[in-house]
Amino acid sequence: MFQMSWKEEVIIMSKDSTATAADFDHEREFERAWADPRYTRTGPFTVHVNETLRQFFRPSKPLTFTRTMMWDNEVRKGWRPDIYIASAILPGSVRNWGGTHSADGVETFERVSMQRQWLSPQEYGSVVERVRAYHKEHKIVFIGTSELRDGSGTLVRADIKQPLFYIEHWVEGTENEPVANWRTVHLTEQPNPVLPEAIGHMLKSWKPPGFPEFIPIYIERDLNIKLEPR
Repeated sequence: MFQMSWKEEVIIMSKDSTATAADFDHEREFERAWADPRYTRTGPFTVHVNETLRQFFRPSKPLTFTRTMMWDNEVRKGWRPDIYIASAILPGSVRNWGGTHSADGVETFERVSMQRQWLSPQEYGSVVERVRAYHKEHKIVFIGTSELRDGSGTLVRADIKQPLFYIEHWVEGTENEPVANWRTVHLTEQPNPVLPEAIGHMLKSWKPPGFPEFIPIYIERDLNIKLEPR
């Protein structure tokens, strides 16, 4: 059975958020970067979720993947990337802090994790991010930053081997036919065509190609429905 009560699984390093985190405008910063001609943009990428599920998988139980489920999947992935995008995250490296909710349905937190480098995927590097989930709009924004203070006041720094990057995920479509979308922007000194090529290679490696791994993981882990490839 689909259940929304899940945050007991989330390890939050601090329940208090700083004013800086609360006041930071994630959406404005993403759009500013997206419009900057120096930076490297990829996407938007779009997945019609149920269409892909019907075409490539046989579920062990009847399944209509809803927009509500898709958004729950996005938020869980934000808090626990080590579970939902495990191929990209070093196990045990994720820490979250500063979780807050506003009256208008906005959730803000910060996180650090060891992620595979975009151009050197055999190597991991520290990625520090400001995260904001807009529950009414079904949008979540990840803003990479060079450093932040964690819940204990310790300075956490990002790896400098690659440019900072921002990611935006959002859900559209109807309740019974959700559409998952995402786009990325890397803060390069000038557009780097190798980055979109690397992301394209990553998308092709998914099974099926272009279908993000966090959706099947969510279905099998959280909905308890096995997916057999067709």
